[in-house]
Amino acid sequence: KNIILKFVMINSKKLPDKYIIKRNTLKVYEGTNTNFNDSGLKSGTTYNYTFEAWSKGKLLDTATHSATTSAILIQQIGINSSVQSDKKMLISWINQYIV
Repeated sequence: KNIILKFVMINSKKLPDKYIIKRNTLKVYEGTNTNFNDSGLKSGTTYNYTFEAWSKGKLLDTATHSATTSAILIQQIGINSSVQSDKKMLISWINQYIV
């Protein structure tokens, strides 16, 4: 699973020379790109991000955002049947979900 983050600086008098992104408290990105693909995440989990804009060693601004990865369910159905006495058929099935 992954979360794609895109960000821009609005109303900034100085242009940042680097950005730092933290997931929860772990630094996951440092650089000049304004797009970041956070991959290898767990399905159905909420992640909290902090964005920092830096210029010449000084913090210009911060922002926070939360995002949740989606769980993709794949349903597999196994059907069993057997003929019973009195012209009856017994049908049973098993639902399995792969996340």
